Amino acid sequence: MKTWVRAVLETACGGACKQRIQEGRPMQVLEVPGMTRRLVRCEACSGEQAPPNLPDHVETKPFGPLKPMTRLGLLPLDREPGEEG
Repeated sequence: MKTWVRAVLETACGGACKQRIQEGRPMQVLEVPGMTRRLVRCEACSGEQAPPNLPDHVETKPFGPLKPMTRLGLLPLDREPGEEG
């Protein structure tokens, strides 16, 4: 299935140019029913113009403040000291 959408995030083109598709720019999305992978192409690689009635890009906010990930300590094992694994 072939659809045109506006990029929500900066996305890499999956066509021959391998350029970045800027946020808010139109892009073509190719999906095959039953497969999870999608192919995204810019207007130049698709060889088509985006439809003029494509909805405008809506600014999105991050879902919350981003925190750096912290490393968890080693998990305790169920073995007694001196016991072979």
